[in-house]
Amino acid sequence: MNFWLDNKHIKAVLFDLDDTLFDHKFSRRKGLAALQEKFPQLKASSIEDLEKEHEKLLSADYGRVLDGKVSAVDATTQRIRKLCEMHGINLDSEEAKIATSIYSKAYMKSRQAVPGSKELLTALKNKAKVGVVTNGLVGAQIEKLRVCQVAEPLDFIVISEAVEQKKPSKEIFELALKRANVRPSEAVYVGDSWDSDVLPAVSVGMKAVWLNRYGVKCPDPQTARELNSFNGVDPSVFLQW
Repeated sequence: MNFWLDNKHIKAVLFDLDDTLFDHKFSRRKGLAALQEKFPQLKASSIEDLEKEHEKLLSADYGRVLDGKVSAVDATTQRIRKLCEMHGINLDSEEAKIATSIYSKAYMKSRQAVPGSKELLTALKNKAKVGVVTNGLVGAQIEKLRVCQVAEPLDFIVISEAVEQKKPSKEIFELALKRANVRPSEAVYVGDSWDSDVLPAVSVGMKAVWLNRYGVKCPDPQTARELNSFNGVDPSVFLQW
């Protein structure tokens, strides 16, 4: 079967949020740059290397945040403290809170939408149902949508905290399909994570578009369509298969 010529009528286009519609990477790098100014020892490492270290720490404990075992604030503080320790900077509890405040203020100040995402959602509106399926805490994820000005075109939002299911579980995708009132073959999922977005979406029968803004080698071009940017993208990329 030719993967690209199924000619299915797409009725719903669903999006991941972080680093798909909301530019988490941009904000995180601003936060890490602010920490470099506070702690010159961190300047011995590039932003890219600090980001990789921070991502490992985030991946290790974010599940506990989603499960309610630790607060988002405490988890952020622990990550910043551990990141500093990795570079020989030992912070006591109060110093860790101050460092976290520096990071968080820079992060929040620099929040922005992924380039082209607002225009894309507007272009898709009325052509298909448009939704978001995201892991995260309800308040934080809704605030990101508001700040990025991408909430208005959305028909619905599915957030892991609210539905008590999280990606990459099939259940959260199935819940989103029910919310959209479409069959899996009538829906497309768009996300930046191959493992948490593309593979589980495909496993339930959806089409998938992989947003690869940083030139990572595609694991399997036959599994998902690949985009490097939303800027100037024709909506038919998501609607015609």
